[in-house]
Amino acid sequence: MFSIVLPSYAGQAILIEFGYIRREEYDDARWMLHERVYYHVTDEFPALRATMMPTGVEDVRYSIKVEACTPFIKEESEIISWVFGTDK
Repeated sequence: MFSIVLPSYAGQAILIEFGYIRREEYDDARWMLHERVYYHVTDEFPALRATMMPTGVEDVRYSIKVEACTPFIKEESEIISWVFGTDK
């Protein structure tokens, strides 16, 4: 299932110094996969690309609306065929 990796002794000391207290409930998984969606990312896929950035622009952050990505949704079988070359 999950394996827990504890930081080194020095790492633990830093965590404690900043007020971290290990609690058992931190080890519980708090998420569950609800759905897996595959997208075929093409040149038309909504994105900012490095070639679009003028010189001097850096540390750019942006969000993409999920609705703008729906035309690029593919079935898992399509992706597997494309990646592994099993198209007929």
